[in-house]
Amino acid sequence: MPDAKRFLFVMWDGGGNVPPELAVARRLVLRGHSVRVLGDPTLEAEVRAAGCAFSPWTTAPHRTTRDRSDDVFKDYQYTNPLKMMDAYLQLFLAEPAPRWISDTIAEIDARPIDAVVVDFGIPAALVAVEKRQLPSAMLMPNIGSCPLRASRPLVPA
Repeated sequence: MPDAKRFLFVMWDGGGNVPPELAVARRLVLRGHSVRVLGDPTLEAEVRAAGCAFSPWTTAPHRTTRDRSDDVFKDYQYTNPLKMMDAYLQLFLAEPAPRWISDTIAEIDARPIDAVVVDFGIPAALVAVEKRQLPSAMLMPNIGSCPLRASRPLVPA
């Protein structure tokens, strides 16, 4: 395919995000593009079954098993939703951001990439993409929580 592109999907094993993101990756593969996924080692079999190549996170937070004790962020340990959100912002987004960025840069530099698709839960990866000046898209495979033009609010008025 002369217009075939090389995509890097940057994702994590967050459960519900995996099937829709791999569905997009599989559709790209079926259209003749190549897709590599940078993600948790627990995703490797599903990624390869979707026809994609796989690279594991090395320094960024990641799961090595699907056992609950291996969850990257244990949101269920918090009874106060505000404390849970604060902990999530600190422990999943802010503190490990340099590691998400470093692993993403290393993967981008390891092989040629035309565009990067990033899971919305790992926004730090976009810093790496911007640094390498690559086209990118962010996937948000859940209920939209940001108001968008021509969209309806989550809760009716």
